[in-house]
Amino acid sequence: MATNHTVSMLLLGIILGLAAGISGTWFAMNSENGPTSAPEVSKIPIPQPGDAQNRQMVMQTTLRFGEAVNKRDLSGFRDTTANAFRQAFSLERFNLSFRGFIEQSMDLTVVRNLEPAITETNFNSAQGTQRLAGTFPTRPSQLRFDYTFQWEDDSWKVAGIDLAVVPVE
Repeated sequence: MATNHTVSMLLLGIILGLAAGISGTWFAMNSENGPTSAPEVSKIPIPQPGDAQNRQMVMQTTLRFGEAVNKRDLSGFRDTTANAFRQAFSLERFNLSFRGFIEQSMDLTVVRNLEPAITETNFNSAQGTQRLAGTFPTRPSQLRFDYTFQWEDDSWKVAGIDLAVVPVE
């Protein structure tokens, strides 16, 4: 008898297998100097997230984005992003970038019971940013993520998002 985890993995594998090659990217960054407008970084030291908080940030971002895709409305997700992100990218541009996820009815929330494999981290206290990249362990394709977070209003907010469904190498 299949467990819920096995069924979720199978469903995600089928969904990701059908949608291999779908991706979307938006970063509130310019090509040379990081954030498009340098946010005011507090003089108080910014807390560097530990492993558990990194996993929580990845999972929360992925699930919130997945729920927005399921609703076919990314506005609520975009409203929770960093100010520089919202200023740099209109809702229309954001929707256009991730329309493949919506058109394919990608249910990213099936990763709810999976542990993200974070393979890259980069904490920059001077800019108040934290970058987290990796994959969710799915087959036959993987959900690859690359998130940048900005410390703003005493919390980490999404400042960049790059998601792609890629074949397992």
